[in-house]
Amino acid sequence: MSQRIDKIASRAFARQVNEFWSRPEAWPRNMPTHVFFARVIHEMGKSRFPTEWPDDIRQIRRGTHFGSIAVTMADHCAAGRLVGAVQDSLGRPLDLPGYVWNTREFEEWFATGQAPLSHAYPPDSWHPLAARPQCWLFIARDGLEALTSGAPLKQEPANEIGHQPRRRTSQQGAIERAVDEIFEGKWPVGLSPNKRNHQIQQFAKDHGLSIPSPRTIRRYEETKTGQ
Repeated sequence: MSQRIDKIASRAFARQVNEFWSRPEAWPRNMPTHVFFARVIHEMGKSRFPTEWPDDIRQIRRGTHFGSIAVTMADHCAAGRLVGAVQDSLGRPLDLPGYVWNTREFEEWFATGQAPLSHAYPPDSWHPLAARPQCWLFIARDGLEALTSGAPLKQEPANEIGHQPRRRTSQQGAIERAVDEIFEGKWPVGLSPNKRNHQIQQFAKDHGLSIPSPRTIRRYEETKTGQ
């Protein structure tokens, strides 16, 4: 019985993957600060293998170099040269820590363009029995542009209600701007981490910036205070 269930599950997953890669028009839009994961694979492939990479994005998973690009991208994400993020139900990009790319789990993300929402939170903050919703996966633009010959990626046009793309910024840049404008350029030593993080994240959201994760804010604090 267990083998039959595994076989059915395997077929269902294969159908999901085939449908995903055959319908790029159904993929989520790029965000001002982030590019959808599958499009990043295509950009990285064209950059590294310009004469051998398929022109049709629907065919890249069957291409010779797809596996090589997957491993390269995972290495970049683990090292922090690229920053992965899952998109929550409100449309916000939530950073994935580099260590999540150190396991083989990422191989499935390259098949589906999705990763668990729980990976964007500290390991002890997600109940082990709670559902782990799969969310669309994105890559921050700034790191991608630095790795693809420095040429900025084209922004998508304004959407149907006339909203123009907001300016690109890194999460560190969002923190620096929040510190300058909220705390007059001084790190808020007296605030609790929760209150400080909330104010910085709310500022980023209100100004259309990349919303930094608590982990990113903590790393920034360490560079400023040495603690």
